[in-house]
Amino acid sequence: MFYYVEPEVAGGLGEGAAIDATAHPPVVTELEYRFDGWLGDEILESFPCFIVTRSLAQMISENGLSGFMLAPLKVTTSQTFSEIHPTLVLPEFSG
Repeated sequence: MFYYVEPEVAGGLGEGAAIDATAHPPVVTELEYRFDGWLGDEILESFPCFIVTRSLAQMISENGLSGFMLAPLKVTTSQTFSEIHPTLVLPEFSG
């Protein structure tokens, strides 16, 4: 059985992302996800990447799901994020 998932886009790729755009889909070797806001979803996207909270990453791995690879990423926030969520502490994410 397959499901179609359309995750929240809570920001985008940050300046520290290293992407080879000559391939399709682009190949990301370093991922920085810059948050502009966050509704609390545990899976987020910014083409061509998805990121998940550390707790969701653990559940995915423990349940034997396949077809993905988890890797470390850098999480940053924009000025907009700071204005919208002045006291919010983001959970840890994996990409």
